[in-house]
Amino acid sequence: MADVVDLDAPALTYDRTREADPDGTPVNVYICDECAAEIRVRLDSDPVIDWKLSLGKVHRALDEHADVCPGPPLPAELATWRELCDVDAEVHHDGDAEILTGCKRPSWAAPERDVITHSPWFGGFRSTPAVLPLARRRADDAGAAYMDRAHLLVAAKQYPLQGTAGLTVGLTVGKEWLTMFTAEARQLARLLHAAADLAESETSARHD
Repeated sequence: MADVVDLDAPALTYDRTREADPDGTPVNVYICDECAAEIRVRLDSDPVIDWKLSLGKVHRALDEHADVCPGPPLPAELATWRELCDVDAEVHHDGDAEILTGCKRPSWAAPERDVITHSPWFGGFRSTPAVLPLARRRADDAGAAYMDRAHLLVAAKQYPLQGTAGLTVGLTVGKEWLTMFTAEARQLARLLHAAADLAESETSARHD
């Protein structure tokens, strides 16, 4: 029959039963009334003779449990609410868009060009830009011994939390970046190709 044990050291109560290991060694089994945890204490071979030693083992075992006992189970609604309240809103991304967005970095994305914003929704990845020098445009900068040729920059961009809407291509227009959807970029490539073909289709000659 189970006994109710109330020890002074831990302010908890337990139901106690006596069992025996396969080798016959007595084992006290304590069930915590607060959290229903089972604490098994293997006693000395003769707990009547060595009762002080056995009682010391019991106290140590129950003291250890008292330090970690979570208390009685919470009502399901309260447990759910506390779990929701434990969500940490801070994101320590250290300038890494993979951490900011929680999405895997594409193999082509350059870490130094990550897009870090105040919202993971607008965070993303960018490729190293390709450069297209322009012969017919005034140099962006020039000195006595150098010239920074006018050029276009083109880069792939991905804002993963935005789904397919976040798959874009960036193109510099003057000093500004123009961002377009991938379908628009492909259409622009077709337009440029068609325009180049059209320009080369007929050679204008002077009238006599």
